[in-house]
Amino acid sequence: MNASEQKTAVKKKIRMLKAKRDEALGQKDYKQAKKFRRGIRALKRQTRVLARAAKTQAATAAPPASA
Repeated sequence: MNASEQKTAVKKKIRMLKAKRDEALGQKDYKQAKKFRRGIRALKRQTRVLARAAKTQAATAAPPASA
């Protein structure tokens, strides 16, 4: 699985955690909501790393432009 596919999978997990966070906040379960927020934060950081990796992969795969 390449970096862009991994990024898509991580974003899917983020959306799932956001839904669970909203549900926990609706039930006023702030401790559970905090756990979900921390999970979302960790996954967002991971997407940034994967985006950087995808960018470097694309740069190395593309042939250099001739002037």
